[in-house]
Amino acid sequence: MKKCLKCNQIYSDVTLNYCLEDGTTLVFEGEQPTVVVQKTPPPKKGKTLVWVGIIGLLIFGGIGLVGAYMVYNYFASDKNSTTQKLNIENTSPSPKVSSTVKTTPTIKADSTPKSEEVTDSADEFTPINWRTNAYQFKGENGQTLKFKCPPNGTAEMVWGSDVYTADSSICTAAVHAGLFTLEDGGEVTVEYRPGRQTYGSTERNGITTYNYSEFDRSFVVR
Repeated sequence: MKKCLKCNQIYSDVTLNYCLEDGTTLVFEGEQPTVVVQKTPPPKKGKTLVWVGIIGLLIFGGIGLVGAYMVYNYFASDKNSTTQKLNIENTSPSPKVSSTVKTTPTIKADSTPKSEEVTDSADEFTPINWRTNAYQFKGENGQTLKFKCPPNGTAEMVWGSDVYTADSSICTAAVHAGLFTLEDGGEVTVEYRPGRQTYGSTERNGITTYNYSEFDRSFVVR
Protein backbone atom coordinates (compact mmCIF):
# COMPACT_ATOMS: atom_id res chain seq x y z
CA MET A 1 0.00 0.00 0.00
CA LYS A 2 1.12 3.51 -0.78
CA LYS A 3 0.38 6.74 1.06
CA CYS A 4 0.32 10.41 0.22
CA LEU A 5 2.27 12.25 2.83
CA LYS A 6 0.47 15.50 2.10
CA CYS A 7 -3.20 14.44 2.31
CA ASN A 8 -2.64 11.03 3.99
CA GLN A 9 -4.68 9.30 1.27
CA ILE A 10 -3.89 5.58 1.11
CA TYR A 11 -3.81 3.68 -2.18
CA SER A 12 -3.81 -0.09 -2.51
CA ASP A 13 -2.48 0.09 -6.05
CA VAL A 14 1.23 -0.08 -5.59
CA THR A 15 1.81 0.86 -9.23
CA LEU A 16 0.65 4.41 -8.56
CA ASN A 17 3.47 6.87 -8.08
CA TYR A 18 1.60 10.16 -7.55
CA CYS A 19 -1.44 11.12 -5.43
CA LEU A 20 -4.63 11.48 -7.44
CA GLU A 21 -5.70 14.38 -5.22
CA ASP A 22 -2.71 16.68 -5.14
CA GLY A 23 -0.07 15.00 -7.29
CA THR A 24 2.34 14.44 -4.37
CA THR A 25 4.75 11.58 -4.80
CA LEU A 26 3.46 8.44 -3.08
CA VAL A 27 5.55 6.36 -0.74
CA PHE A 28 5.02 2.93 0.68
CA GLU A 29 3.17 3.09 3.95
CA GLY A 30 5.62 3.17 6.82
CA GLU A 31 8.48 4.35 4.57
CA GLN A 32 10.02 7.73 5.22
CA PRO A 33 10.68 9.95 2.23
CA THR A 34 14.23 10.31 1.17
CA VAL A 35 15.41 13.77 2.04
CA VAL A 36 18.21 15.10 -0.09
CA VAL A 37 20.43 17.32 1.99
CA GLN A 38 22.51 19.68 -0.05
CA LYS A 39 25.91 19.93 1.45
CA THR A 40 27.44 23.34 1.65
CA PRO A 41 30.98 23.24 0.32
CA PRO A 42 33.60 24.20 2.91
CA PRO A 43 34.67 27.79 2.66
CA LYS A 44 37.84 28.39 0.75
CA LYS A 45 40.77 29.23 2.87
CA GLY A 46 41.66 32.84 2.35
CA LYS A 47 45.11 34.01 1.52
CA THR A 48 45.27 36.14 4.65
CA LEU A 49 46.80 33.41 6.78
CA VAL A 50 49.39 32.71 4.10
CA TRP A 51 50.46 36.36 3.99
CA VAL A 52 50.48 36.57 7.78
CA GLY A 53 52.78 33.55 7.88
CA ILE A 54 55.10 35.00 5.27
CA ILE A 55 55.28 38.36 7.06
CA GLY A 56 55.94 36.61 10.37
CA LEU A 57 58.79 34.62 8.85
CA LEU A 58 60.29 37.78 7.39
CA ILE A 59 60.06 39.57 10.74
CA PHE A 60 61.65 36.73 12.71
CA GLY A 61 64.29 36.29 10.03
CA GLY A 62 65.15 39.99 10.19
CA ILE A 63 65.37 39.87 13.99
CA GLY A 64 67.66 36.87 13.74
CA LEU A 65 69.96 38.64 11.29
CA VAL A 66 70.12 41.76 13.44
CA GLY A 67 70.90 39.67 16.52
CA ALA A 68 73.65 37.77 14.72
CA TYR A 69 75.14 41.05 13.46
CA MET A 70 75.16 42.54 16.97
CA VAL A 71 76.80 39.42 18.44
CA TYR A 72 79.43 39.46 15.70
CA ASN A 73 80.20 43.16 16.28
CA TYR A 74 80.43 42.60 20.04
CA PHE A 75 83.03 39.84 19.79
CA ALA A 76 84.90 41.60 16.99
CA SER A 77 85.18 44.86 18.98
CA ASP A 78 86.16 42.94 22.12
CA LYS A 79 88.97 41.23 20.23
CA ASN A 80 90.18 44.41 18.55
CA SER A 81 90.27 46.30 21.84
CA THR A 82 93.08 44.04 23.10
CA THR A 83 95.25 44.44 20.02
CA GLN A 84 94.53 47.90 18.68
CA LYS A 85 94.72 51.41 20.13
CA LEU A 86 91.82 53.83 20.30
CA ASN A 87 92.17 57.51 19.45
CA ILE A 88 91.02 59.99 22.06
CA GLU A 89 90.70 63.25 20.15
CA ASN A 90 89.49 66.74 20.86
CA THR A 91 89.21 68.34 17.42
CA SER A 92 90.51 65.92 14.78
CA PRO A 93 90.09 62.15 14.18
CA SER A 94 93.76 61.72 13.38
CA PRO A 95 96.46 61.88 16.09
CA LYS A 96 99.00 62.85 13.42
CA VAL A 97 97.53 66.35 13.17
CA SER A 98 95.97 66.80 16.60
CA SER A 99 98.76 65.46 18.85
CA THR A 100 96.24 63.56 20.97
CA VAL A 101 96.70 60.36 22.92
CA LYS A 102 95.61 56.89 21.79
CA THR A 103 94.65 54.62 24.65
CA THR A 104 92.70 51.50 25.51
CA PRO A 105 89.18 51.50 27.06
CA THR A 106 90.73 50.97 30.50
CA ILE A 107 92.20 54.48 30.44
CA LYS A 108 89.76 57.33 30.81
CA ALA A 109 90.29 60.24 28.48
CA ASP A 110 89.70 62.84 31.15
CA SER A 111 92.43 61.35 33.34
CA THR A 112 95.17 61.82 30.71
CA PRO A 113 97.46 64.63 31.80
CA LYS A 114 97.70 67.74 29.68
CA SER A 115 100.86 68.63 27.80
CA GLU A 116 103.59 69.36 30.30
CA GLU A 117 106.28 71.94 30.08
CA VAL A 118 109.84 70.64 30.00
CA THR A 119 112.56 72.52 31.82
CA ASP A 120 115.29 74.10 29.71
CA SER A 121 118.01 72.77 31.96
CA ALA A 122 119.72 69.68 30.53
CA ASP A 123 120.59 68.45 34.05
CA GLU A 124 117.06 68.54 35.51
CA PHE A 125 114.41 65.84 35.10
CA THR A 126 110.77 66.82 34.61
CA PRO A 127 108.39 64.97 36.98
CA ILE A 128 105.68 63.04 35.13
CA ASN A 129 103.15 60.34 35.99
CA TRP A 130 102.81 56.82 34.62
CA ARG A 131 100.21 57.82 32.06
CA THR A 132 102.35 60.52 30.49
CA ASN A 133 103.39 59.71 26.93
CA ALA A 134 106.01 61.22 24.64
CA TYR A 135 103.40 62.57 22.22
CA GLN A 136 102.45 65.21 24.78
CA PHE A 137 105.78 66.97 24.28
CA LYS A 138 106.94 68.69 21.10
CA GLY A 139 110.22 66.88 20.77
CA GLU A 140 111.93 67.00 17.38
CA ASN A 141 113.66 64.01 15.82
CA GLY A 142 116.99 63.49 17.59
CA GLN A 143 116.03 65.69 20.56
CA THR A 144 116.35 64.23 24.06
CA LEU A 145 114.16 65.07 27.05
CA LYS A 146 114.61 63.95 30.67
CA PHE A 147 111.78 62.77 32.91
CA LYS A 148 111.35 61.45 36.44
CA CYS A 149 108.79 58.72 37.18
CA PRO A 150 107.34 58.40 40.71
CA PRO A 151 107.58 55.13 42.69
CA ASN A 152 104.76 52.60 43.09
CA GLY A 153 103.63 53.03 39.50
CA THR A 154 101.00 51.16 37.51
CA ALA A 155 101.89 49.72 34.11
CA GLU A 156 100.20 51.57 31.25
CA MET A 157 99.97 50.82 27.51
CA VAL A 158 103.13 50.54 25.42
CA TRP A 159 103.38 49.74 21.70
CA GLY A 160 106.65 48.61 20.19
CA SER A 161 109.91 47.13 21.42
CA ASP A 162 113.16 49.13 21.80
CA VAL A 163 111.53 51.71 19.52
CA TYR A 164 108.11 52.72 20.85
CA THR A 165 105.20 54.69 19.40
CA ALA A 166 105.18 58.27 20.67
CA ASP A 167 101.85 57.74 22.44
CA SER A 168 103.25 54.97 24.65
CA SER A 169 103.70 55.47 28.40
CA ILE A 170 107.22 56.84 28.97
CA CYS A 171 107.60 55.33 32.46
CA THR A 172 106.25 51.91 31.45
CA ALA A 173 108.57 51.85 28.42
CA ALA A 174 111.49 52.57 30.77
CA VAL A 175 110.51 49.58 32.93
CA HIS A 176 110.23 47.42 29.80
CA ALA A 177 113.73 48.57 28.79
CA GLY A 178 115.10 47.66 32.26
CA LEU A 179 115.93 51.16 33.56
CA PHE A 180 113.99 50.74 36.83
CA THR A 181 110.98 48.94 38.32
CA LEU A 182 107.37 49.88 38.91
CA GLU A 183 108.00 49.96 42.66
CA ASP A 184 111.10 52.14 42.56
CA GLY A 185 110.42 54.52 39.69
CA GLY A 186 113.34 56.54 38.46
CA GLU A 187 114.82 58.84 35.85
CA VAL A 188 114.63 58.25 32.12
CA THR A 189 115.96 60.09 29.08
CA VAL A 190 113.79 59.95 25.96
CA GLU A 191 115.17 60.46 22.46
CA TYR A 192 112.65 61.24 19.73
CA ARG A 193 112.82 59.28 16.49
CA PRO A 194 110.91 59.38 13.16
CA GLY A 195 107.76 57.32 12.75
CA ARG A 196 107.93 53.72 11.53
CA GLN A 197 105.86 51.43 9.33
CA THR A 198 105.50 48.77 12.03
CA TYR A 199 106.22 48.20 15.71
CA GLY A 200 106.88 44.82 17.31
CA SER A 201 105.84 43.45 20.69
CA THR A 202 107.83 41.68 23.42
CA GLU A 203 107.64 40.76 27.09
CA ARG A 204 110.44 42.11 29.24
CA ASN A 205 110.85 42.83 32.93
CA GLY A 206 107.22 42.00 33.63
CA ILE A 207 105.90 44.37 30.94
CA THR A 208 104.22 43.08 27.77
CA THR A 209 104.09 45.54 24.88
CA TYR A 210 101.80 45.45 21.85
CA ASN A 211 102.51 45.55 18.15
CA TYR A 212 101.18 48.30 15.94
CA SER A 213 101.22 49.41 12.32
CA GLU A 214 102.39 52.77 10.94
CA PHE A 215 102.72 55.71 13.34
CA ASP A 216 104.16 59.17 12.71
CA ARG A 217 106.47 59.59 15.74
CA SER A 218 108.63 57.28 17.84
CA PHE A 219 110.98 57.37 20.80
CA VAL A 220 113.65 55.29 22.50
CA VAL A 221 114.73 55.37 26.16
CA ARG A 222 118.29 55.75 27.34
